[in-house]
Amino acid sequence: MKILFIVHSVSYKGGGAFFHALQIAKGMKKLNHTVSILSTSQKGCLNFKTSYIENGIELLESPDILGGKARNGWDLYNVFRRILLLNNRNYDLTYCLDCRPVVIFPGLFMKFFKKSKLIIEWLDLFGRGGTASERSYFIKMFMKHIEQFFEESFRKFADGSVILGEQLYNRAVKMGLNKKNIIKIFHGCDIDDCKQLNKKIMRKKYKYDEHDKIIGYLGQMRNSTADLLFETFELFHKNNYNYNLLLIGNHKITDLNNRLININKSLFRETGWISKVHLQEYLSIVDICILPFKKSISTNNIWPSKINDYLTSGKPIVATNLAVIERMFIDNNIGILSDDNPKSFIKNINIMFKNKDLIKMGRNSQNLAKNKFHWDNINNKLDKFFYKVIKGER
Repeated sequence: MKILFIVHSVSYKGGGAFFHALQIAKGMKKLNHTVSILSTSQKGCLNFKTSYIENGIELLESPDILGGKARNGWDLYNVFRRILLLNNRNYDLTYCLDCRPVVIFPGLFMKFFKKSKLIIEWLDLFGRGGTASERSYFIKMFMKHIEQFFEESFRKFADGSVILGEQLYNRAVKMGLNKKNIIKIFHGCDIDDCKQLNKKIMRKKYKYDEHDKIIGYLGQMRNSTADLLFETFELFHKNNYNYNLLLIGNHKITDLNNRLININKSLFRETGWISKVHLQEYLSIVDICILPFKKSISTNNIWPSKINDYLTSGKPIVATNLAVIERMFIDNNIGILSDDNPKSFIKNINIMFKNKDLIKMGRNSQNLAKNKFHWDNINNKLDKFFYKVIKGER
């Protein structure tokens, strides 16, 4: 089978959608399919760039005339160039990871003009009650409705739908999507590429003491998450708890210096964007990983993909008690669920550091990653679903 994955995000540095597509693409390649990923170039404005990655996956990077954070799926020039490229290509299956213009319009072109079967994934919630409602005033008043239109209006054209989690599945069914054409999955864990590293050696490499208590947070951060996280650590340091805070990856906090005013700078470190190798090294030195989300429609119902990296690295977790992860914590003893306020996080982090079962919780996390969330298990299910869609089964 020849499969095309389409994402709006910039290759490697543009967020979770690219890596989600890459993991499924790797699985399909392992199952002997021919695979291409169409993403946005990090900097290119005029020409396509073609390369081969991850054991022969073709990466097509489309030009985009917008710059920086604006390269996020709305450039009509990018749409035009993608369709022009795809006019000379044929795929059995086109897999769209959302419905922003640079994704859905090329996807619909492949369906109606190239007779490719169309699968649309619902990976995140942007519009109605989603992340657009947590952004600036302009986006709340204007972009929220545009996000909502694109997020919901085109899913009826899909030959199959891939939905992450129960909450988005319920929303899709309520919108009228046929249950028989839907498969539910979770974001997977890349356990095979995760190396077991010596914590003591890695701490020495990054100039931490072996007895330091280190709390890690991975990846991008909403303003509401930053509020909760830094308010928690302000209280920690005000009360002389010498807990280190390590921000791993690209957090995208624009006002970081202002948030550090009441925090002991010697106990804080940020890495910025890092490679996969360094990501594993930094996670290996952490004692506890943290997921301090303020509850909202989007956070309560959308799977937080960073938690898969926490599980893969075998870390105990303190997380906000979100509906989407509550059952996993209750059933598997991987950490503690907290209310979404600083006092509750302080209480539960202190409990965790006093807990003699931290190592056991870490093992439980990694066992969950190796079994339920292993990408091979997820991709095998998707492979069967893809053949069902190709055959037109209902």
